[in-house]
Amino acid sequence: MTHDILDAVPCAIHSVDAEGVLREVNATWSAWLGYTAAEVVGRMRLAEILTPAAYAGYCALLPELRAGGRLAQVELQLVRKDSSTFPALLNATASYDERGRFAGTRAGFIEISERRRAEERMQHLLDAAPDATIVTDARGRIVSVNRQTERLFGFMAAELVGQAIEVLVPARLGEAHEGHRTRFLSVPKSRPMGIGLDLIAVRKDGSEFPIEISLSPFEEDGQRLVAAVVRDITERRKVEMAASRLAAIVDSSDDAIVSTPLDGTITSWNGAAERLFGYPAAEMLGRSMTILLPADRVGEEPQLRERLLRGEHIGLFETVRLHRDGRPIDVSVTISSIRDRAGAIVGVSKVTRDISARKHTEAAAKIASDRLFDAIESIDDAFAIFDG
Repeated sequence: MTHDILDAVPCAIHSVDAEGVLREVNATWSAWLGYTAAEVVGRMRLAEILTPAAYAGYCALLPELRAGGRLAQVELQLVRKDSSTFPALLNATASYDERGRFAGTRAGFIEISERRRAEERMQHLLDAAPDATIVTDARGRIVSVNRQTERLFGFMAAELVGQAIEVLVPARLGEAHEGHRTRFLSVPKSRPMGIGLDLIAVRKDGSEFPIEISLSPFEEDGQRLVAAVVRDITERRKVEMAASRLAAIVDSSDDAIVSTPLDGTITSWNGAAERLFGYPAAEMLGRSMTILLPADRVGEEPQLRERLLRGEHIGLFETVRLHRDGRPIDVSVTISSIRDRAGAIVGVSKVTRDISARKHTEAAAKIASDRLFDAIESIDDAFAIFDG
């Protein structure tokens, strides 16, 4: 009856005596390993159905088992009769004789080949991902990493698995990071970590670099896990800093600087442009440059764009633009093309300077010059009459 019950169990079961000799196996055990009960009971030792590494690992745990402990979910590699191997999870308990002496063990195991294949497929997917991916448990211990993590941080996977995730965080920030992690796990859902914060990671060599992290919680075999996708944003920060410096330079310029795509829609408008034309940036962004053109110069902007697209160089030129109040402003304009990475022209940048004062001075000088010329002519005429 006992054998009938054991044979009906869907996992493999065997018992081993104190000397490590197999004393009992069920039908599932025979089916998985390829031996009949007659071939192994009293004839084979446990060492013969485990790989050398697996048997060494089992022996290292045996003292704990002898002392009345229990082995749970121990992964071992078993050897079939045809010499092929497969992974299995082992659960074992000790048995004792009537005098309380250790008499052997009884163990049950399940084959996890399919699960291992699924894990390997998942690892291949993770390794193919463009970003570092780190899986941690609910305690913040690293469960797995992909190759990009190894490349990014300089650690091998074996060095990271089992470590606290804070090993990748600068020591001075470790406590704060634990707080972020705890708050995330209190309400776990897919989202960026540390929104609004500058997140810093540390490599094996001690160098630090800025990162962004996206967190995704999930469960596997009843265990809560978190997948963290980590991206190095060093280059992005450099670009942002360069853009910030450029924006500061543009905004502090005394010249009006305006940029547009090829359709003439205004996409940038600095403080000097606000002062020169009287329009605030909020009112001009998204509007056409034609609002600044006098009626007799409406065709000027399209003509300039056509010349740029033909590859012509447009030097400094003088023209007239309109203030918000409708008065004309004499200006000098420098135009430059904006190109994409492929070198194609995608927009136009204009630097405009108010030359009204200069024009007024030139006009006044011309008037004075004309008057002087008229006065000289009058004197010449008077001398001519006197001479006559």
